[in-house]
Amino acid sequence: MTAFLKDTRRFKRLNINVSITFNIESPSVKLRNKEKVEAIVENMSAGGALIKTPVFIPKGSVIILDISVKDLIPELPEELNVKSKVMHTQARVVSLVVGKEKTFKMGVQFLNLTSEQRQIINNFIEKKVNKT
Repeated sequence: MTAFLKDTRRFKRLNINVSITFNIESPSVKLRNKEKVEAIVENMSAGGALIKTPVFIPKGSVIILDISVKDLIPELPEELNVKSKVMHTQARVVSLVVGKEKTFKMGVQFLNLTSEQRQIINNFIEKKVNKT
C-alpha cells in the first residue's frame, strides 16, 4: 500500500529563479570580510524560500536576505531585507571537474516580514499558482 504525503505547509510555494545576496548574522558562521554571498531563490512562499548558494550555511543560522522584488511584485518596496532562519540544508556536488564548486540548498523561514508584506507575497503566489 502506498502512502501519500500531504503537503502541510502554511503557504503555497512558487518556483522562481531570482538572484539575491545575503549576509550572515550568526556569529558561528565566518565569511571573509563579512562579504555578501550571491545566491538564487529557487522557490518562495510567504513563509520562506529555497535558496541555492555556493557556501554551506548550517541549520539554525540567521541570515539577512536582500531580495529585489520590484519587477516581480510591484506592490512591495524595491528591495526587501528579510531576516531569515536556516531550517534545513542540502548539499549536492554539481561537477567534479577542476574549478567547479559545490552548491548547497537551504530552506529558510522568513522572520521579520510585516503582515502586510506577507499578505502581498501570498496573494501574488496564489494568483500565479492558480493560473497553472
